[in-house]
Amino acid sequence: MNDHSGRPHPGTNEASGIKSGFIKPSYSFETSQLPLNEQFDGYRDELPGHIERSDGKGISEKFFVDTKGFSLGDIRAVSSRSDGFSFYRSPQDVKSFDMDDWVVAVRTKGHVDANVDGNAVRFQGSHLELRNTGEPFSAHLSAHESLYFFLPRKTLTGLEGILDHISVSEKSKRLHPLLGHYLMALGARLSYMTPSESLIAAETTRAMIRASVARSPESIAAAQTPILATQFEVARKFIERNLGRPDLTVESVRAALCVSRRQVYKIFENLGGVERYIRSRRLSACLRELQSSEMRWTISQIAERYGFKDVAGFSRQFRAQFGGSPGELREAAGSMPKRSNYTEWLNRQ
Repeated sequence: MNDHSGRPHPGTNEASGIKSGFIKPSYSFETSQLPLNEQFDGYRDELPGHIERSDGKGISEKFFVDTKGFSLGDIRAVSSRSDGFSFYRSPQDVKSFDMDDWVVAVRTKGHVDANVDGNAVRFQGSHLELRNTGEPFSAHLSAHESLYFFLPRKTLTGLEGILDHISVSEKSKRLHPLLGHYLMALGARLSYMTPSESLIAAETTRAMIRASVARSPESIAAAQTPILATQFEVARKFIERNLGRPDLTVESVRAALCVSRRQVYKIFENLGGVERYIRSRRLSACLRELQSSEMRWTISQIAERYGFKDVAGFSRQFRAQFGGSPGELREAAGSMPKRSNYTEWLNRQ
């Protein structure tokens, strides 16, 4: 069996190394590589515990799993997608598997209902699930996409008592919600992270966890870079969802983040300020729609949709950002937006 922590497993493991400059998964398991009637049993052999199907299908029917593990220094990050199942790890399992890590999990899709003192507690989205792998555990997982971060106890010296106290309980809400957003952003960049970035990620992840648990001035100061990056990530998503709203302002961004106006300016300092960033994103949205084959609105209609009332002023700003007029770029072939790597994301570039 395998704990999905990135440890090698004969037959399904990819050797550690570098491919195209990026870190390579230290662990990989896909049921698509197995015959249909062996997929569920194959996954059952991988997990350090007991699982049962929860979708009403038989064990010989198709069961989807795609799991990859990455080493970030001493932290093991696992990205997993699978059909739903029920999981149980008994006290005897704990002894035989000899595991004693903490695991922090977030769900990008689906949810898990964990058994906490006889009650089902639901974890989904950026709502963090924290547990000790050295303790018995049972849960029901829906069809899901999840991120797991396995942390050796030595990684967070001094926080052992607090983490053990709040693990697998509603008290895990004590973890600052910003940590969930940080881990989701980190997980989205695992597959194209360089070896040097993986070490930076390990350091910043430890700092973020310390800050979200201890919340002391010292721990928060040590995690300023990932905190600002994560606050920007939350703000960026809010702005993208609301580009067409006339009330998208510094104040609305501040309210969405629940921070001071001063902190908002600090978050956007590297990007020329909040107003400039919002204007840039609105212009980019206009460009996307100008080049969309499905939308043939006039230039003035698109400009007005994103808050540009003066078409002449819109055209000047558009040319300044993209080097061409709206009409010229409407006919040009669009390009896919570049996804930032971990270092660029961390520095809000």
